[in-house]
Amino acid sequence: MQYILKPRILNNARLVAFSLAFTVILSCNETYWPKINASDERLLVVDGHITNCNPCLITLSNASRIYTVANTPITGCEVSLKDNFGIVENLIESAPGSYTSSNGFRGIAGRSYKLIIRTPSNQTYESTFEQLYAPTEIESVYTEIETKYNPNQLYSKIGYQFYINTQESVTDTNYFLWRLQATYKYNVDFKIRYIFDRRTLKIFPNTDSLFTCWHTFTVNQVFTYSTEGLSIPKVDRFPLHFVSTDTRQLSIRYSLLLKQFSLTKNAFIFWKELERIHTADGPFNAQQPFQAKGNISNKNDPNEIVLGYFFAAGVSERRVFFERPPSSVPFYYSTCELTQQDYESYNDLWMTDPGYWPIYVTQDPYGGRAVTHPACIDCRESGGVIAKPDFWIDE
Repeated sequence: MQYILKPRILNNARLVAFSLAFTVILSCNETYWPKINASDERLLVVDGHITNCNPCLITLSNASRIYTVANTPITGCEVSLKDNFGIVENLIESAPGSYTSSNGFRGIAGRSYKLIIRTPSNQTYESTFEQLYAPTEIESVYTEIETKYNPNQLYSKIGYQFYINTQESVTDTNYFLWRLQATYKYNVDFKIRYIFDRRTLKIFPNTDSLFTCWHTFTVNQVFTYSTEGLSIPKVDRFPLHFVSTDTRQLSIRYSLLLKQFSLTKNAFIFWKELERIHTADGPFNAQQPFQAKGNISNKNDPNEIVLGYFFAAGVSERRVFFERPPSSVPFYYSTCELTQQDYESYNDLWMTDPGYWPIYVTQDPYGGRAVTHPACIDCRESGGVIAKPDFWIDE
């Protein structure tokens, strides 16, 4: 069995553009592969922060090889937070390498916090004190339909450009970091009409059960901004990420959960540097991996490199929903078509190996039955889940 992914409004010129774009990208970038010592592969990586909103979570791991990325959690550590009044909060290991407060401990605006880590090898790591600033509220999040031109590509993309406005900061200067989590609702191209299992073909009880899914993911971009130097400490029309119509993300309904962190200046400098590295042409294109200096050090060996930054921040959150763009906006994501082989595969159902069961069968408007690719008929194949999220609101 096979399937055809047919691009919407995709002509030959656009296909040529895809091919040439890859050629341009591969020929113009000079990739930098840094020399990594064996000891660098065991560098401590710290990821975590404390806010006024959520319980503190700290993850500890070893740096992985560049060529074979893997998660290597560091277990059995003693991890604690200490504030500027001397109050200590001990964290517990809730999962391998993940340490969290047992009682939902949260930060208090105006206080400062430092992270303390003691490893099973009797090494002690400490961060500098980080002040937790009061959060600045989000005023609005909105989209505009825009077309993006890329000099490395011979075609443009159309879609939603996301923007954010904040309310006026409570201090003269504020340093912001935004983290985004997106969820979108989508359909596959065909509904399941029958199911073949144990050499028996049965009517599928609920044709909509695998037709619609929701997919949630973290937007893999870093967004920072400072109101330093502005006459009014307020963010207006700051661009976040862009979502094109080349995928199904905007095909039905799209939701965005924004977390807006009010940082210290030192934390802002760290994240700004990560943003600069991240937005280069590639992950290692003329960029050294250790350029972003963190605030964590080994008490016994100050020269040891530790990756990551522990920060404290006031956080504002907002969830927003966006509808599919108007009909005047073209979509270019690929769609499935039934082929002659799909119809023939249905006729061969009774000869299939049990290892392939259950097999889903669709039906065209004329009553013809076919077995198409799972991604065309089961929305879970594209990474989504069929359970509607608790937060989801339909129009």
